[in-house]
Amino acid sequence: MLVDADYRRWVVRQVRDPFVKQFWEQEFENYDPRFMREAIAPIQNKVGALLQSPMLRNILGQIRNRVSIPFTMDNRRIFIANLSKGRMGHDKSNLFGSLLVSQFQLAAMARSSRPEDERVPFLLVVDEFQNFATEAFTSILAEARKYRLTLTLSHQYIDQLTPSIRSAVFGNVGNLIAFRVGHTDAAILASEFGNEVRTDAFVDLPRFHALAKVQENNEPQATFKARLASPPKPCNTRPHRIIARSRERFATSRAHVETRIQRWLQRR
Repeated sequence: MLVDADYRRWVVRQVRDPFVKQFWEQEFENYDPRFMREAIAPIQNKVGALLQSPMLRNILGQIRNRVSIPFTMDNRRIFIANLSKGRMGHDKSNLFGSLLVSQFQLAAMARSSRPEDERVPFLLVVDEFQNFATEAFTSILAEARKYRLTLTLSHQYIDQLTPSIRSAVFGNVGNLIAFRVGHTDAAILASEFGNEVRTDAFVDLPRFHALAKVQENNEPQATFKARLASPPKPCNTRPHRIIARSRERFATSRAHVETRIQRWLQRR
């Protein structure tokens, strides 16, 4: 669309929205060539990084998406994405992860047209959160509750987050539960706990022990120490069957996808 004029004109001929059509036919076509090169280059760099990976090219290069994020959220389904940097590469993993997180954000915000009692609660777990923590997360954290979106954001230490993201995290939680952390994080948490607990108390916590500061009837309570039970052992012994079943229902064979992409490239 951006660099192949013949293909762009072919696509625009199929467009029915008059405003979209006007942009491509009148505004885009009349851009200064230098300005166009400067505007297109960053997009090509980002998209090119994704398309260089055969795995991501096959995921993003399909016409029909068989996985619906809104359907997943509204029907209490489980969606798991393996964004291993060893398989994808660091930059590709971060970029694709950010795309996925944005899809959940958009699906959550689309619930604004429904009554609140019809918004099905959904838990979004983001491991290595710092890799996908764009500034858009500040709005997600501020508005997630009304969209019935619950967030679990996992990372190693607080300084991995930008000041604005950190402020959004601490500013939108009513309850604080802290397990053992390092000295730097302990100083930050002591401040968030209102300096009711000395810094060393966070560093010296035994395993499965935590310090908690919670609210009751929207009123903060005194900080207390809690001991949690050891985590249970996983009881599911059928991961391969689950993965195979999921592929049958929601996946398209790699050979079929690559054939379709090759045919599309040849027709351009």
